[in-house]
Amino acid sequence: MKKRLLILIIMIVSVCSAFFVVSGCSKNVPGGSVGDNGSGAFELDAASVKIEETENGPILSWGKLEDAISYSVTVNGKTAETRICVMNLASANYGFVLPANGKLEATIVAKSFLSYDSPPATITYTAEGVRLKSPIITNFENETLEWTGGSRAKEYVVTVATGGGAPVPVAVSGNTLNLRGYLGSCVVSITAHGDGTWFKDSDSVSVNVNSAHTALVLAPVNRFNVEDGRLSWQAVGGASAYKVVDLDRSVTIVEETFYEISGPLGDKNIVYGVYPVSDSDIFEDAEIVPVDIPYLQGDGTSARPYLIKTAFDLRAIDYYEARYAEKIITSPNTPKNFYRIEADIDYSTITPDDSGVSNIYTLAKPFYGTLDGNGKTLSNIFVAYDGGYWALFDMITPGATVKNIKFDKPIIINLLQKSDRPLKATVATVAYRNYGRIENVTVSGAKYTAAGGEVSGIATHNYSGGVVTGCTVKTSTFMQHATGQTSQACYEMAGVVLENYGEVSANTVDDLSIIGSAAKGDDGGSYNIVRTAGGIVSVNRAGGVVSANKYNKLVMKNMLNDYGQNGNGGGFEFGGLVAYNAGTVTVGSAAGIGSFEWGATNSTSVITRNIGVAIDLRGKHVGKNDGTVN
Repeated sequence: MKKRLLILIIMIVSVCSAFFVVSGCSKNVPGGSVGDNGSGAFELDAASVKIEETENGPILSWGKLEDAISYSVTVNGKTAETRICVMNLASANYGFVLPANGKLEATIVAKSFLSYDSPPATITYTAEGVRLKSPIITNFENETLEWTGGSRAKEYVVTVATGGGAPVPVAVSGNTLNLRGYLGSCVVSITAHGDGTWFKDSDSVSVNVNSAHTALVLAPVNRFNVEDGRLSWQAVGGASAYKVVDLDRSVTIVEETFYEISGPLGDKNIVYGVYPVSDSDIFEDAEIVPVDIPYLQGDGTSARPYLIKTAFDLRAIDYYEARYAEKIITSPNTPKNFYRIEADIDYSTITPDDSGVSNIYTLAKPFYGTLDGNGKTLSNIFVAYDGGYWALFDMITPGATVKNIKFDKPIIINLLQKSDRPLKATVATVAYRNYGRIENVTVSGAKYTAAGGEVSGIATHNYSGGVVTGCTVKTSTFMQHATGQTSQACYEMAGVVLENYGEVSANTVDDLSIIGSAAKGDDGGSYNIVRTAGGIVSVNRAGGVVSANKYNKLVMKNMLNDYGQNGNGGGFEFGGLVAYNAGTVTVGSAAGIGSFEWGATNSTSVITRNIGVAIDLRGKHVGKNDGTVN
């Protein structure tokens, strides 16, 4: 009797305990009593059934169902049992076969301890495919290369290139390759091969093997991506870090395969190249060689020029021109680059108007190509700097062209550091040195200020062979400000070109004010200090040609007081077209000569003489002439 009673108690306890069986799942179905879905049914939540592709295989998961003691999962006709709510469908534990067409149907049925099942929950899915991880080089010894890869790689595809030749596929078994049969240095590339549907082939990993087959040299980075202010690249096998080298050859070490170039201008300098480095005994660092980084859309040809849409794009010109300069050393016939501006660029969006921070950089590398502004406008440029020069281009080389650009409301300010030591500041819009062609550039509403130096509207120096034509400067003010002593700097100003050895033709100045400021002389007196100023050109050197230019309204104030200096001129000249001429000035139509107002103080007088004379080197055409004027 006692034995029967003990058995009965054990049975009751067992039945009661079954109500508290908890599966390995992690999600409760809300509402209802234990074992239902809120409506009294024992039913899976169909919305919780999901498939996610991973490098280890597609993961099937679903929400936990209370009272379920197990789940029966059927995938394309094959059934397996599980007590948890997640399954890797590629796991050999279940025996599923991933279909080659990438389409599968999975059905889940929950089993109850009360001997009834839930209705089936079904999901259909089409694979997108996951790229396998690249192989990792692990060893190189006795001319044998070894690597590891993910478990889903069906095989490894290996190529070997020798002597700079094309890669040749080679057969490998497993994950090793013996190089004894290859002579000299070679490049080995390894790719993890997937099934092509669920597992895509990996990116290849390449290594350079030295000629003695005793060491591996890291391969260069050969695939880059630029997106949302980030430069990223393909990982290189064996690399422990990467040297990021900018155009000034400054180096930053990063361990990631990306580098932030934040902001529309790039807070850091343009990246010239990325070079893998290694901390392994079997790898040597990669050589520093030129690389191609896709900063701009297009291919740089006249038919498909590099496209410039943002301020950062414009700055990237320096990268392409630096690369071009390297190529022509060994390949002089390398085609020049073509660029086209595709959109107006408003620089006021880069820094606040009142920040006092420059929002544009000088393109410091020599420019060899053609930049077509396409009639687009660069507006609200702001530059504040200490000494030296500023122009969009440092140098436009022979054969290069910059054309069809509009500049609206540019502001350039040179900041004076010490009143008794004015800086040799040089301000221009397009170029500091031009040997090429500047054509059809318009500068409107410019405000340029130099604390002791040269100011011009288009280019500072136009050298022999250089051409500045069809340009317009209008409604602008160029001025000297807060300068030091009169003897310390050359204060010259011009509407278009400061110093010309080449050709300056068919340009227009419309409503330009050139304003000087007071400086302390050696005798302690105060003097206005702009000594030479021209509406078009300040100084036209021997061989220079200035022709068919015109001005509408030209005002010069606060010029040097003693413009005649005892009858010999003293080198202080002022002209509506050219201040000092030693070359050739062709006036062109008299209708193109407007009003020219000049004053050593704020009061002005109208200049009527065409060419200055010894005691008065001011003229509507030329201030002082030692050349030809016709």
